[in-house]
Amino acid sequence: SMITWVSLGCNMSRIFIIGDTHFPAVHPGYLSFCRDMYDRWDANVVIHIGDVCDLHNPSFHDLHPGMPGATDEYKQALALVDKWQLEFGDVQVCIGNHDERAFRVSAKMRLSEEFLKSYADVWKTKHWQWEQEYVIDDVLYVHGHGRSNGAEHPAYNYLKKGLGMSVVLGH
Repeated sequence: SMITWVSLGCNMSRIFIIGDTHFPAVHPGYLSFCRDMYDRWDANVVIHIGDVCDLHNPSFHDLHPGMPGATDEYKQALALVDKWQLEFGDVQVCIGNHDERAFRVSAKMRLSEEFLKSYADVWKTKHWQWEQEYVIDDVLYVHGHGRSNGAEHPAYNYLKKGLGMSVVLGH
């Protein structure tokens, strides 16, 4: 189906949303697809909706035997982050539950956050801003961790909060 861009006659942002990439497990054609769509719709704001990297190794779930070790996974993911930074300079990243895995594991081990690097330092993203959520033109952009505090239907739960705005939810 064809997407129709509707102009409301005001200076609203033209938001391009990058879905969960889960580096290094991203589809090989996703970067070129995103670049094409960004150009096609003449976007002026880029939001990565979360789960930039998979971080399979520091997970509380069982590890898949075919996955690379922690160091190799990081190196592979970092190489992909570098490629995406070249294509999309300024990106607003909604921190996803996979992005937080290292922080959650360190908290479980009672390691103070002072020993941890920021997301920008870990992924060497000079022009990417990492926050839990963004509000642009009265629209909330958020990853939507888990199932919104264990409940079913996370998008509906945001609606019930009565925020008075539309919500774009990843996860």
